[in-house]
Amino acid sequence: MKHDTYGNVMETGESAIDMPSADMIREMWVTQRHFPYGTNELEEAHLTAVRSDNVTPRRIKECKAHIECKALWTKTIGSTSLVLGSIEAVSMSKEMEKLDVKERAIALNRLIFFSYQREESVRKWMFAQMGRIHILTEKDGEIEMKSEII
Repeated sequence: MKHDTYGNVMETGESAIDMPSADMIREMWVTQRHFPYGTNELEEAHLTAVRSDNVTPRRIKECKAHIECKALWTKTIGSTSLVLGSIEAVSMSKEMEKLDVKERAIALNRLIFFSYQREESVRKWMFAQMGRIHILTEKDGEIEMKSEII
């Protein structure tokens, strides 16, 4: 199943890559769910779309950093699609602009995706961030998140 993001890239030749922080894990989970085509996943996740600087697709206001791209090449391999793009613009929140490189990395508080498992009707994702592991479990449309300090 192709995600709307891929269809939008193929239709417009552009994309906005948003960098959510660990505190947005639930919202990001909502945006990856399979909604009927045309459903606004950002509204479902209570996120705000804002104008991008150099591409048509909008950015997510609540994310601290964004990369705007134009597609140069696409390739479908099995059920996966690869998109190579040129970076047209990079932006970040005003708070991030004031920080040095190390402070930005810490403030972004990026999640690292580790694994995805599916057993019948249960789907489970594992993410890491600095000093924590998060396990997000979905069963029958309900989610549970457990976190532990490492």
